[in-house]
Amino acid sequence: MAIITKEHIAASFRVGNGVELPQPPNGIARMHADLTLLGDVLSAKPVEAGFAWTDKTTVRRPTRHSAWFLGGKNGAFVEDPKLLDATDGNKAAGRRGLELLLNFSAEQYEALHNLKCLADVGIRLGALAVGIPLEVFTQGHTRYRVAHYVGAEGGGIGVHVDGNLITALLTNGPGLTELRYDGSRHCTDHRATSLMPGSTLYRASAAAGQPFLPTFHYVDMPPGTNKTSFVAAYNLPEGSYDLYGHPFNYDVASMKAGDNPHDGPLVPLWQQAANAHGVSVEDFSHSRFPAA
Repeated sequence: MAIITKEHIAASFRVGNGVELPQPPNGIARMHADLTLLGDVLSAKPVEAGFAWTDKTTVRRPTRHSAWFLGGKNGAFVEDPKLLDATDGNKAAGRRGLELLLNFSAEQYEALHNLKCLADVGIRLGALAVGIPLEVFTQGHTRYRVAHYVGAEGGGIGVHVDGNLITALLTNGPGLTELRYDGSRHCTDHRATSLMPGSTLYRASAAAGQPFLPTFHYVDMPPGTNKTSFVAAYNLPEGSYDLYGHPFNYDVASMKAGDNPHDGPLVPLWQQAANAHGVSVEDFSHSRFPAA
């Protein structure tokens, strides 16, 4: 099994590439079983609305059932509704997560906790790689979203970057593809933990002229497919510091709004990536590409 170093993660994040942390064979089976168990629970919940501009506007979306949970102290999950409402994230999905958390069986809670532990290792490694000091890292929070997807004709989630410092993804099915700034595509390995640098990290590092580029990616979900994903999104609180000790306001909600391809600080990155793949920004953002 390959050893992934901090230096490798930092070099990959610098150019906007994700990194995959391999799991041992017995770990893969356990991870996928835990995801399937939670996916079965979520599939009975209401279908969630779309992802705004990240939707593939020319095709049908997959059905998504999701809930999110907020990490608390000592490895536990936050159960205070007021703290959940104060966190970036869809409030309905946060309340759905709290309802599930308070009613999980021991087996379901163990599955959630196991996935959290795997994702937390990735988040911590990513933070070490980009130079976030421990005393700053511990001020941050991680939001964990569990989502169950059912594919549709031409279905998928359109090209986007994540509005986080660092994302750790666990999933039990293929479909996520990175669109790299060198014009290549990379289909991620669903047997590994995928780490990706987000747009918040780009902003927090760009001011000093040493940016870590966010990963452009999309998800294909054709008919007849279904999978469950566990996404850990790490961010620092408002009124914190950038990666180099300067005051920086992590207003995640407004930053996410500025991640689109039409206006805001990420427009040059959308243009750079689209040019590398030989398409217009419009076609790039709507996942319209020549055959690979």
